[in-house]
Amino acid sequence: MNRKLYRHASVICGPLQTSGINKNAAVNPVVIIEVFSPSTKGYNKRKKFSLYRQIPSFREYVQISPDGILVEVFSKVENDLWRIVSYWKLTDTVRLESINAEISMQEIYLGVEVQEEQR
Repeated sequence: MNRKLYRHASVICGPLQTSGINKNAAVNPVVIIEVFSPSTKGYNKRKKFSLYRQIPSFREYVQISPDGILVEVFSKVENDLWRIVSYWKLTDTVRLESINAEISMQEIYLGVEVQEEQR
């Protein structure tokens, strides 16, 4: 993958592998986390996710909405089969299976003024 893609956060397991072109660009993320803005939401949801799936080490994609309480976690099941889990309550706990970690929605949205949506 030779395109420049800027992530908000990544989790890397094992030694850091960098691009020969850019020493600051990790090429072996396991988890990629992005916070949407209205202007980037469509591009992130479709195009970037499609490009990220080409990374062999990539296992989970976390998409966070700043507009309302919504976190979506896409987890690789096998080859190109992905499962999606949506969290939309402040009482939910987001689970990242690939790194055996959990984080509460309250921690994710700490200091952010948003409304919980009724589902």
